[in-house]
Amino acid sequence: MSADAPGAGPVRPEGWVPVERRLLGLDRSTIAPALAVLALLLVAVVVLPTLNERIARDNPARTGDVIRLGDAVTFSPTPGWNILSGQREDEPGPADRFATSATVSGDGVVLNIQTDTYDGTPQELLDQLRKTGAGLRGEAGYRVAGDPLAVTTDDGLTGVAARFTGTSGSGLVATFVVDDQGIEVVALGPDTTDPVTTADVAAMIQSIAPVEEEATS
Repeated sequence: MSADAPGAGPVRPEGWVPVERRLLGLDRSTIAPALAVLALLLVAVVVLPTLNERIARDNPARTGDVIRLGDAVTFSPTPGWNILSGQREDEPGPADRFATSATVSGDGVVLNIQTDTYDGTPQELLDQLRKTGAGLRGEAGYRVAGDPLAVTTDDGLTGVAARFTGTSGSGLVATFVVDDQGIEVVALGPDTTDPVTTADVAAMIQSIAPVEEEATS
């Protein structure tokens, strides 16, 4: 005997996502956070060990450098830190476009900032990263721990931040929202980091600011 009443639609299981909202079996609304966590694990498992072997500083940040991420935000890398990916504000790519992700490294610590379209609050974005990360820990064993703290940048952007721990190190994840753009910040390093490096990371996060609109004549 059918459980559906005549004329009623099929019964949907809890958590069902319409096909038009799915991509490769994933809910489109969680794809960006999932990619952020995968990037975090990639940094932890691949990039950090490479840094520990003293990669060459072939693109060190200079005093006054500003890195731009798409049309969303900019930040100032610590002078001397190596720019692994990303573009300086005065060095756009083809068609004057900027990458939406940047990674810098210094003293065994990796800082990654990326942006993507997001409709929600910084806390909701952090909650999504925490939820998605629960299924992507793998051998690295990373998990967001502790209560989130409110953070405010020098430019007045407000967001939230939380620490995470793992078998290969520990770090900080912070989230902000600028207009319709989610900003995801991940800093990863050894369990023991010197105060100067910690201050460098804090200063780079504090430097995050919205892209200033160019004046039109």
